[in-house]
Formats: sequence, structure tokens, C-alpha cells
Amino acid sequence: QTEQMVDFVQWMHDYNLTAKEEDKIYFYGNDMQRYDDSKKGLLDYYADVDAETAKQYTAQLEHVSNKTMRDLSNSQLVELDKTIDAIIKDLQSNKEAYEKKSSKDAFSFAAQYAQILKQRTQLFLNDGNYMNLRDEYLAKNLQWIVDLEATKGHDKVLMSGHNGHIDKTSATMAGYKSMGQYLNEHYKDQYFAIGTDFVTNTFQAPNGSGERKEYTIEHHNALVDAFSDIHDNIFYVDFENASQSEELSNILTKEQRMGNIGDDFRPWYKLTKMLYTIKMTPADAYDGLIIVQEATPTKVTD
Repeated sequence: QTEQMVDFVQWMHDYNLTAKEEDKIYFYGNDMQRYDDSKKGLLDYYADVDAETAKQYTAQLEHVSNKTMRDLSNSQLVELDKTIDAIIKDLQSNKEAYEKKSSKDAFSFAAQYAQILKQRTQLFLNDGNYMNLRDEYLAKNLQWIVDLEATKGHDKVLMSGHNGHIDKTSATMAGYKSMGQYLNEHYKDQYFAIGTDFVTNTFQAPNGSGERKEYTIEHHNALVDAFSDIHDNIFYVDFENASQSEELSNILTKEQRMGNIGDDFRPWYKLTKMLYTIKMTPADAYDGLIIVQEATPTKVTD
């Protein structure tokens, strides 16, 4: 929903027009906070492999959408969860037959759509554990993407996300286990986390009423200040290389407050660093850091 993301996807499209098949880039989402696209993908698949079953599940999922999901009662969510379990069981039981009518890839996507619907429903049924569950699901879904890409001969996946999800140490004050910690435990050295930090940051965020406004924050810590003489507005610090300097090594292993701005932001958040930073040890949380001296806001599209 921003011009920058549209430009990014357009670049990927244009690159793929001339890239060899094995070099093409694929774009995935691993979040599960919506119903509509996963529901459509699942039902479209059923329409291809079993028309009668497609009609049955279309009727059972008719009341579920992005617009209605927050209005579902707990009993409706429980019934929805049972329906999705039945769908998952049907897919598992008829895997061979369905794959013959479609393909292994198509079946794999359909099964993942069902899992995402299940995850979204579980988030509503376990609202008190929402943040913990979400990051666990984020990690599982990313692992699914990694495994799928491995079948295509691709051994790398680039994941873009908020520092609070990428971080390997679950440093956020919200107290949940981050996606980055799950990935670090699973992939060990194969998970390479790149965080971001800033000096002056102008950004857009809802102010509680849903209206987006621009805010500006100036932020300093030992790490970003160590590079104050750098003239480039955006630059990358590789922690392994930086650690060869005793001075930088001491900074990287020192706990400090690093930038952490979420989508929602209120004017009074600017009054205390605790509301727009996280206390963490850079070398433990990340493998590298992109520093932006002066950040400008994205442009939201309609």
C-alpha cells in the first residue's frame, strides 16, 4: 500500500521478464492476519479438483472475510476452526488424487492456505497469546517458503520485516518470542539478521484515530553515533567486519537503546525513548545493521 512497495514489485516483475527460469525471483507473504486471499486461493483450488466439495466449503466459509472476521462470536470461531480442520483432513486424505488433478505445487499452496486460515482463527481464539502465536506462525510460514524454494533449487530467501520480528533475542518489551529467535534456533548460522536504525526519522503512522500523520524523531545511541562522520545517508555495517575494531566490538557487545517504531504512534510517544526504542545488545540481536542518517516517510497509495 505504498509507492515504494509498488516500485519494488514492479522492479521484480521487470527483472523476471529477462531472467533465466532458475534465476527468477518469487514474492511471498508469511503473515496470517487476513482471511480473503487465502480463502480465495483455497476455494479456487477446490473448484479445480472437486466441484462438489468446493460448493460445500464455499457455503461453510461464506460468513468469513476480512470485513466480518472481527465480528465473529467465540462459538462461530470454534465452528470455523472445526471446518478448517475438516478441510485440512480432506486435503491430507485425498492428497494423491488431488495432485493428479492439479500439481504438487498447487496442492502445496492449497494446504498452506488452509493452514493460514487455521492460524488466523487461532489468533482470535487465543487473543491473550496473540503476539506469541503470531511470531511462531510467522516463523513456520517462512520455513514453508524456504522449503518450497529449495525444491526449485533456490537456497536463499530474503525476509523483510519489522525489527521486533527480525531480532534474534526477543528483546521487545511486549514479552513475546520473536520470529527471529525461532528462526535462529532452527537455522543456526544460516539465519542472517539485518536490523535497521536511524538518526533523524520522519515517518507516517496512525495517531489512534486511524488518520495518518507525519512525525519526526531524532535518536542517538553508541552504535549510530560511532559512524557520525560517514557522509552517506544510508549505509550498512557488517558486525563481523566491524568487530575487528576493538572500539566497535565494545560498542556492539554493549546493551543500548535501538530504534523501534511500530505502525501505530501517538504524539506523546516522543516524550520517552522507551516508546520508540528497544534496549538490546546489537551483536546478539543482529548480524548487521542498515543505518539511515535521515529517513523520509513512505507514500501511502489509495
